[in-house]
Amino acid sequence: MCFKAFGTSWLSLSGRFSLKPLVKWMSAERIEELKRAMQTLRNKHGQFDRLERRLVRKGVTADDHTLYADWLEWQAIRYELAELIGSFEMTDGLLA
Repeated sequence: MCFKAFGTSWLSLSGRFSLKPLVKWMSAERIEELKRAMQTLRNKHGQFDRLERRLVRKGVTADDHTLYADWLEWQAIRYELAELIGSFEMTDGLLA
């Protein structure tokens, strides 16, 4: 007997639970979510370098932190994507 979810087997006939499909699915979902957030920022500001130059030129005023907040969010997205993709590639071999 084999339990199925998301089109993949989770429990083999030997009774061993496989995390590989779950980890891949969760990583792929998060990567797509981050890519959508990054695209929203691209639509708003163009490229990351352009936002960074604007932030340096205009600075951060006491009453408007919008550019800085968007820059921080974009930095966080870039970092998390790099980490997720790196760990996704590394664990793909370990979970096989």
